[in-house]
Amino acid sequence: MNLGGRLKLARENRGMTQEQLAEKASTSALPISQALISALEQRDSKTSTGLFAFAKVLNINAEWLQTGRGSSGLEIEEIQPVRRSGDALRQGPRLSKRPKTA
Repeated sequence: MNLGGRLKLARENRGMTQEQLAEKASTSALPISQALISALEQRDSKTSTGLFAFAKVLNINAEWLQTGRGSSGLEIEEIQPVRRSGDALRQGPRLSKRPKTA
């Protein structure tokens, strides 16, 4: 998961809209718009000038937000990567054919 995915996960976990996050994270020195948050959530960004402001407002770990390492600070700590369709665990158990009985 990239920065944008982690930002969206944290924002939604906190029950905030993009507009609400922009309003709370924005300062006169660092204006943040809903469009900026939308763009961050949609692209593969490595960092953002608003990273620490987002982490503070969302009450999450800034290192986790940027890199995915460490504790997120969210209630859902068991964040697992999505498995690809070729993974054995995703496919489920294989069913064996039972012999027909008369």
